Amino acid sequence: MLDNKYIALLDDYLDDNLSSEETEKVLSEVESNPELKELLGILALTRDSIRMSGHRETIKEIQREFEKKESNLDSISKVVKFKPLGWWIGIAASLSILLLVGNYWVQNLPDNLYQDKYMAYEIPTMRSAGQADDKLQDDFKNKIWDSVTKSVNLEDQNRKNLFLAGLSYFELKDYSNAQQYLSKIKEINDSETGKLFEDEIDYYLFLIHLRSEKYQDARLLMNKISSDTNHTYHDSFDFGDRIKLGALGIFESKSKISK
Repeated sequence: MLDNKYIALLDDYLDDNLSSEETEKVLSEVESNPELKELLGILALTRDSIRMSGHRETIKEIQREFEKKESNLDSISKVVKFKPLGWWIGIAASLSILLLVGNYWVQNLPDNLYQDKYMAYEIPTMRSAGQADDKLQDDFKNKIWDSVTKSVNLEDQNRKNLFLAGLSYFELKDYSNAQQYLSKIKEINDSETGKLFEDEIDYYLFLIHLRSEKYQDARLLMNKISSDTNHTYHDSFDFGDRIKLGALGIFESKSKISK
């Protein structure tokens, strides 16, 4: 259960008021405490929404009002800035404003995160298996996506071909087919000693889930990539990315419940 100490630390963490030792403690607690992670995600999302939608002063006024109402209660340590009740009411009020005026943020956060993480796949020099193989690679390099997808079907057992077709579908924003082709490679890899395109598949499936608004699935893949120090894309994510995606996951879950 969250107590005053952690609530205050979250506030100070987001304001950059903590020492390096305190920051490490907060990050450690956030990683091991789902409730704390959810609260930090909500708070971070709310603050960014306020910044982008121009309502920071409105939220500050709401917070000051609740602090004023709480001021008649017993005083507490200066380290703690908010009472639990006042804090949660303040967050609720902030989220209410987020729902009213923060649509811009909610709608653009996934796109901004995607644009930040997107990287075009640069095809390396591959051993040619013939003229058709050369054409497939040339079409991919020249971004003739339709030609690539028409040249490869899902029954193909050539993992390189499947990979190029999957990424071509991805570039065409056909995320359903892109996922099918990349997942087919994973199935083949499971029965083969030599694994191909494993790291690339993880990363592009992450992007596919992000584009498909499957934020929980995207977060699982991000955590898998970040936790593997040998993963090609290990350094592609930071703590802020995890917070943003976690917050989007909260909205995804609440949206499903409300339907």
